[in-house]
Amino acid sequence: MTMDCESVRRTLGAWLDGEVSEKESREIRAHVEACPSCRTDRSRLERLQFVLRAALAEGASKVTFLMAPVIGLASV
Repeated sequence: MTMDCESVRRTLGAWLDGEVSEKESREIRAHVEACPSCRTDRSRLERLQFVLRAALAEGASKVTFLMAPVIGLASV
């Protein structure tokens, strides 16, 4: 099965978290490598995950950030 953008976007978070099968992971990876739009979505989600993990590590009250610039929504 070939993944399309809609399918990849629905499973992108699970893929980044290692929660998909090996077969599905290969299909998602192949699509993301070939699709600039999904590659951008992957990068945005990776940045968001990084910031959220940092916030949890620091304690939510100690971290101040604006979500739009962090995940790149300001340019959309």
